[in-house]
Amino acid sequence: MTDITMRHPSRPGFYNCGLPAAVRSSLAEAGDVLIPRSDTMPPAGDIAALFVSERVSPAEAAELEGILGALTEVSVATLTDLELNRPERFAVLRTWVYQAYYGSPVVTGLMQLQGSAYHGAPQPFGYELHEDAPVPTEPRGTFIPTEEVVRVRR
Repeated sequence: MTDITMRHPSRPGFYNCGLPAAVRSSLAEAGDVLIPRSDTMPPAGDIAALFVSERVSPAEAAELEGILGALTEVSVATLTDLELNRPERFAVLRTWVYQAYYGSPVVTGLMQLQGSAYHGAPQPFGYELHEDAPVPTEPRGTFIPTEEVVRVRR
């Protein structure tokens, strides 16, 4: 039988380069700090670390290793310090943790069981808009067909 699995960056195992154990552990600790434990949802740390480990590219793994390796410990204080003094590094870490946690099938499934219509990425389902939702009254933006796109000279 031929393997016809779609290869796409959002699929588990796209890179699957993994993370060193120390980085994965620090990422799990950061996940638990950034998304505190809840009575209705699972802890964020292990879910985020697994999700990221399955999807991170070698370059992204090195970037996370640089961010987390520079921390003496993972705590509210050290992450607050990172956010204040190295906001670009904090943004990378926060984005990975949030996308990993809220993109995890475990978390989206639990949210749905609790009555949420959230289903992760908008495609292929899109998001439901209610009739009374505020929508622009005038169209905005433009569409340029690919064949009409031209390079801008500097």
